[in-house]
Amino acid sequence: MIGRKVTAVFLSSVLAATLLAGCGGGGKGGSTTPPATQQPAQGGQQTQTPPSSQPVTLEFWGWWSSETRMPTINKIVDKWNAEHPDIQVKYTFVPFGEMNTKYLASVAGGNPPDMVVSPDIFTSIQRGENGQAMELSALGAASVKDLYYPNFWDAVTTDDGKIYALPWVGETKFLYYNKELFREAGLDPEKAPVTWDDLWNFADKLDKWEGSKLVQMGFHPLMGNFGFQGWVWNAGSLLFENDEKPTINAAKNVEVLEWIKKWTDRYGYDVFASFKGSFGTGPQHAFIQGKIGMVVETATFEKEIKTNAPNLEYGVIPVPTPDGKQHQNASYSGGFAVELPVGSKHPQQAFEFAKYWTQEAAVIWAQEQNDFPAYTKAVETITTPEFKRAADNMKYTGLIPVPMTATNFMDFLNPAIDEALMGSMSPKAALDQAQSQIEDVVAENLAGN
Repeated sequence: MIGRKVTAVFLSSVLAATLLAGCGGGGKGGSTTPPATQQPAQGGQQTQTPPSSQPVTLEFWGWWSSETRMPTINKIVDKWNAEHPDIQVKYTFVPFGEMNTKYLASVAGGNPPDMVVSPDIFTSIQRGENGQAMELSALGAASVKDLYYPNFWDAVTTDDGKIYALPWVGETKFLYYNKELFREAGLDPEKAPVTWDDLWNFADKLDKWEGSKLVQMGFHPLMGNFGFQGWVWNAGSLLFENDEKPTINAAKNVEVLEWIKKWTDRYGYDVFASFKGSFGTGPQHAFIQGKIGMVVETATFEKEIKTNAPNLEYGVIPVPTPDGKQHQNASYSGGFAVELPVGSKHPQQAFEFAKYWTQEAAVIWAQEQNDFPAYTKAVETITTPEFKRAADNMKYTGLIPVPMTATNFMDFLNPAIDEALMGSMSPKAALDQAQSQIEDVVAENLAGN
């Protein structure tokens, strides 16, 4: 049975109201001390065992190792270790692309870590129902429910109340624009684009060519960090009406792909691909290099700009929409949670650390990394301009769920998008093909559940 909620969850007006009120629900639930649980590696019945009174060392897996992230991780872990001499934590870096495989292999092998940062918040339930992530009710997870935004909490719980993770952070996205390039192009740096047409018209002045070589790009929807799915939501559409009904080839989605193809044709597919491939992340990002006038990136990107290009003059605005009006899905968020793998040797102690990581530590993380925490009280304590900007934008930010009947749907959608952009298929034909393939996946998974 697929126990996951099947409707899209949004950072709704409820969230916006909570942000404005500056308070979250409920008191701090960190004092709950339930019996420890031990679960068999194959996800069978949980059994109760008394908590250990001996000092323990928790194995904690995460997928950050960069110079930007590690100082904050070390700060949080060191603080916990200093305050909890009987529950020490050892952080281990696992590359993001390898996390899911190693996580599941460790559970199957009976030697998992005690806590992991999930590959994404929306697949926690899947791992839970597959007997890989622990169900946390017996550890007292229900008592901390009101400490998190409802939409984040919904993402880790089933319709029948099973709790497979504690939500940690999400994000929001903005359009960043280079004010110096605006001036050079004769654009007013204090007048940012608000519509899709504005993006096109502004890019007309920002593009620079040297012969057939593109040396400065005005804008492209697939540069940066938004993607086809983000623009679909921005246009007011969806890729799935619910878990059982993909709407990949909906008329509005075809229009979005036609719009992206128009941008690609503007430069030529090969030129676009070559230009995009010549840049990377961090100091090699095209915006930080001053080679693209406008780009959509996460709120945390502002930290990268300040670190790598402190003199770059830029503006930050909500992501432009087709009609210039912001709505609840104009931007979107993924998200992350922390899970306790089935077979954890110290589940009760790990749950205590999970609460700390998603509550007190989430505030530290947000202050230093600018990710938006699922912990509601964070908005009371973080006053940096970057965080306030992100908090204000959350009312325009939807939380995109992964359909549990087709968690691999992008494996079919991405090739279809490439075919359309290269011109080997029309946008409609490409999305029709992806729709058919994904419908088959949904049907197969429904039949097997």
